[in-house]
Amino acid sequence: MTNDSHHNDNDRYCQDLVRRYDRDRYLCALFTADEVRPDIMALLAFNIEISGTRETVSQPMIGQMRLKWWFDALDGIYEGVPPVHQVAVPLSNAVARGRIRRNLLEDLVDARLLDLDDKPTPSMDALIDYANRTSGALSEAVLEGLGIDADGAIEAARHVGIAYALTGMVRALPINFAKRRVFLPADLCRDEGLEIDTLLDRGMKDGAPPEMIRALNRVIDGAEQQLSKADNRKAEVPRRGVSALMPGVLARGYLKELAKHGNDPFKQPLRPPGPKVGGMLGLLWAGVRGTI
Repeated sequence: MTNDSHHNDNDRYCQDLVRRYDRDRYLCALFTADEVRPDIMALLAFNIEISGTRETVSQPMIGQMRLKWWFDALDGIYEGVPPVHQVAVPLSNAVARGRIRRNLLEDLVDARLLDLDDKPTPSMDALIDYANRTSGALSEAVLEGLGIDADGAIEAARHVGIAYALTGMVRALPINFAKRRVFLPADLCRDEGLEIDTLLDRGMKDGAPPEMIRALNRVIDGAEQQLSKADNRKAEVPRRGVSALMPGVLARGYLKELAKHGNDPFKQPLRPPGPKVGGMLGLLWAGVRGTI
């Protein structure tokens, strides 16, 4: 098999991985130029590799070892001698083209260590910081992969990433609740009188109780504030960078859908991952306009 064939196989692997496990960002990436799309898909595939660690290991120590492997692999990735891996190789090709700063990828790996700890997030501020170091850093890295490093554009991408992460946490609550994992910050639960352990033992019957809805409303308010901050800087993002902001379009749609159910994710019907028709039209409109 030729080097070009290996290269194409790796690119296809990354694209298929993103399409399967991160449908939202896959659709956003389709709006990037052909010449940079493989780089963006490699970056998103890397994020899948590390963000899925918690769900694919049986013990935290194994998860730590896996994340350390990726952290150490960044040496070879940035030196042009990556380990033989279907994501590491195309990611190395992407950074060789002068895109994506190493500290962003290091922060992405480091932040995922928190996923291995089942202790609740202590505060709303800590939750926003986690969202920023994961989804926010990924949004900035995508922007850099598109050749954009202006401060205003980076700020807009960071806010979009945080909003998308907070929205996703709310939407995924029923799935994580079944695994006895609830992301809600301890300070919000305390303020609203929400006893998570009692609720986990009792189970969810007729939707989330009022005290949980109040806590969720505060997380949703945080997501909406981040989207408003992104709106204030979106004019500073060139047209070629709009795909980095498109998760914000989807987040707005998901928040509207939650509102129809009283911001109770337990009352939302189960459906396949990815946006519905309205979300798809929103992405198309953003692509046509060149802004979110």
